[in-house]
Amino acid sequence: MTGRPARPLEGRRILVTRASAQAEELAAAVRALGGEPVLRAAIEVRPHEDPALLDRALDALATYDWVVFTSVNGVRHVWRRLDALGPQALDLLEDGEDGRRPGQPRIAAIGPGTAAALERRGARPDYVPAEYVAEALARGLPCAPGARVLLLRADIARAALRELLAARGAVVHDVAAYRTVEARFREAPGDVDAVTFTSPSTVRGFLRSAGAVPARAAVICIGPVTARAAGQAGLRVDAVAESYTLNGLVEAVARHFSDRATEGGGG
Repeated sequence: MTGRPARPLEGRRILVTRASAQAEELAAAVRALGGEPVLRAAIEVRPHEDPALLDRALDALATYDWVVFTSVNGVRHVWRRLDALGPQALDLLEDGEDGRRPGQPRIAAIGPGTAAALERRGARPDYVPAEYVAEALARGLPCAPGARVLLLRADIARAALRELLAARGAVVHDVAAYRTVEARFREAPGDVDAVTFTSPSTVRGFLRSAGAVPARAAVICIGPVTARAAGQAGLRVDAVAESYTLNGLVEAVARHFSDRATEGGGG
C-alpha cells in the first residue's frame, strides 16, 4: 500500500509579504500545495485621508476616453468612492443590461486579477495586455493621440505608464486611488524556505522590518518589475513567475523547489 504522493511544497515554509487584508489568497494557494505559509505583511493599503481629488476625477468620468486600473486595490478603493458618490457615478463604469452604456469611457485592466475584480462589479474591461506590466499596457492601449486617459492607481505607482502614454500623445490624468504604506512586523519570520514578493513596495517594506532575507531562503518574485527592485536592493532573485499573477508566483515557488530536488539540491 502506497501513501499519497508528496505535494510540491510539502514541508516548506513560505513567507508571504502581501498586505494582511490580501494575504489569504496567496496563503491558501501555498497550503493547497502542501506548504506552510508564514504571514508577515510588509505593506498595508489604506484609503486616502482626503479623497477630494479622486472624487473630482470620478465625477468627471464621462469626459475620459479610457479609465485604467492597475491593481485589485485600485478597483476596490474606486468602488468605495463610487458607492459614496451615488448611482450616477456607478453608471459611468458598470455595464448596462445590453453592455456598455452610451457615453461611458472604455476600461483597461493591467492583468487578469484586476479584470476579474472589475467584472465582479459589473464593469467588463475593454482591454487587458498580453503581458501584465505597465509598459505593455502603455504600448498596447488602443488610444489615438489626444485621447483623455484617467489612471487610477496607488500613490507610489511608477511613472512609466503615465510617461509612455503621454509620449503617444494621450492626455493623461494620474490620480491616486489609495495609499500604500510600509508595515512593521514585530515577530521575526524565523527559518523559511522562500520569501515571496508581489511588488517593489513589499521588497522595501520587508527589508526595513527584517533587515535581510533569512539565511538560505530563496527569493521569488511575481514579475520582472518586482525582481528588478529586489536586485537593486541587493537581493539575489532565485525565480520570477512566468505569468505575473498570484497563481504564477506559487507555480514559480513550486518549480524552484522541484528543480532543486531534480538537481540534487533539495532537502
